[in-house]
Amino acid sequence: MKRLFLVLAALLLVGGVSAQSYRSSSKSANLHTGYHGFVDMGYTVGVGDWGEGNGRLQVTTTHGYQFNPYFFLGGGMGFSYFDNTEVLGIPMYAAVVGNFKPGKITPFVSMRLGYTVITDSYVDGGSDGGIYCNPSIGVRFATKSRVGVSFAIGYEVQKDNLYDLNYGEKVGTANVGGVSFKVGIDF
Repeated sequence: MKRLFLVLAALLLVGGVSAQSYRSSSKSANLHTGYHGFVDMGYTVGVGDWGEGNGRLQVTTTHGYQFNPYFFLGGGMGFSYFDNTEVLGIPMYAAVVGNFKPGKITPFVSMRLGYTVITDSYVDGGSDGGIYCNPSIGVRFATKSRVGVSFAIGYEVQKDNLYDLNYGEKVGTANVGGVSFKVGIDF
C-alpha cells in the first residue's frame, strides 16, 4: 500500500510539471527547434517470462532537444508499478524520436534505451533490475502552438537480474517485457 501512495504522489508531481521553452519558429506541426518535453502515462501488458502477472502502470517524463521537425534526442525517467507484485521500478533512459511528415497529425517512431532499478524483491532471492528498451510507434496531434497529444504502442523489453538470497550471486535473468500502450502530452 505504501508503494501505491508513492506512485500516486509521483503522478501528482509529474502532472504538475510545466516548462517555459525558447524555440525558434518552424512551419511544421509546432515542432519547434529547441527544448522539448514529454509526459506520458500508460499500461504495459506483461508477455514475458511471468506473463500476465507482469502488467504495470507507468508514468514517464522525457526532456531534451528538438533538432528539427523530424528529430528529437533526450533522456528521461519514470515509475512503473507492477500490479501483482506491488513492486516499483524506476526506468532511466536515453530517448530518440523520429517524426514522419510533420503536420497537424504526425506519425512517429521512438526508442528508449536504458536501465530499470527495482525497489523491492519479488522473487525468492532478489532482483536489482536490468536493461530497459522500449521501441514504439505512434501518432501525435498538434493542439496549440507548442503542445501536442500523442498515442503510442510498443514493446517494452525489460530484463531483470535475479540473485540467490543466501549466497548473493547472480542466478539468472528473466524477461519481464510486455506490450505498452501510452498517452502523452508534449510541450
